Amino acid sequence: MTSQPPKRLDPARIAFQVTLAGVIGAVLFLAGLYSGTTQNAAFRAVNFLKGSVKSVLSERDNLAGTLPTGFLQPSRKPGEGVTVNTRPDDGRLILLTSFFDGGTELRLIRRDGSVVARWPVRHSQLFPNPDFLLEPPKTDWNTDIHGAAINPDGSVVFNFEYGGTAKLDRCGETVWTLRETTHHSLVRSERGGYWIPGQKQFLTDPENRFDPFTRVSTDRPFAEGEVLHVSEDGKVTQRLSIVQVLYDGGLMTLLTAGGFS
Repeated sequence: MTSQPPKRLDPARIAFQVTLAGVIGAVLFLAGLYSGTTQNAAFRAVNFLKGSVKSVLSERDNLAGTLPTGFLQPSRKPGEGVTVNTRPDDGRLILLTSFFDGGTELRLIRRDGSVVARWPVRHSQLFPNPDFLLEPPKTDWNTDIHGAAINPDGSVVFNFEYGGTAKLDRCGETVWTLRETTHHSLVRSERGGYWIPGQKQFLTDPENRFDPFTRVSTDRPFAEGEVLHVSEDGKVTQRLSIVQVLYDGGLMTLLTAGGFS
């Protein structure tokens, strides 16, 4: 067999390939810069794909029902175990809201930890049609209880965080549900009923009530904070706009005092 002579490098060919790669890279860079500046369809598509992949990766255990990642966080302090409550039992009971035995739940316990009553709750059961929410929870593990009260008759009233309010009797049967974007604290009113924070969301406001916030057009909804008075039978009897209160009091600047609106 005769050996083939080694191939010689073609400087012109190499220069062409390097130049072509540089031109393609520059075009892609400029296209990306333009898309990022103008936030055109290509930018939105890439951003949506990136967000979707990130969401799936971060929520894979939660969506599969294998690990409630939304209810877990690193321990704040080193060590293991729990802190034992050594205070004497004064007979008073404690209402807890948390994630117990695979689901969201309210529990009434004694100081020694023994359970007096429990109310397992599922957002999908209490609100089977959550069309009143712009972003309803994907699963029952994607929402939690934030704000709760227990009444003398043993009934409980509680908020799903930005997901509605419900009242259950002492046996766990549904008394009423409130289809509002309620959240955080829930306190009894001295005149009866409950005071609960709420939120109204909209993309456009023809009346431009809160200029300049409602005048600026964005693709994100404007969130108007509210305080709701809810009657004992679950009806909204009074609705106060926190933004309107600030505007009426000449305190509009407080809306951006923290650097965001």
